[in-house]
Amino acid sequence: MKLTEKETKAFKAIMVQALRQMGGDEPKDLLNDNCSWFNEKDLTDDGFGKHQAAGLMSSLEKKGLIENYEPDEKFGWVISDKGINEGQLLFGK
Repeated sequence: MKLTEKETKAFKAIMVQALRQMGGDEPKDLLNDNCSWFNEKDLTDDGFGKHQAAGLMSSLEKKGLIENYEPDEKFGWVISDKGINEGQLLFGK
């Protein structure tokens, strides 16, 4: 899958955070325990502006890498199974 440089940076930041949360070593570990909850603030904490983070999340959602799993919740976003598999390729493990 083709990602822009900023999409790649944002997606990697989301993936690293998810792996830290669940104690995994590589993206495919998330297939067993998808503890990848995040929101826009997680990207702003990684240096993206608020509007930039929102745009990147929209773009990653359109590509099927993340999904708004529980829209009414503070941390309603997760990495999709497609995103986990793409993350495995991206991280080269």
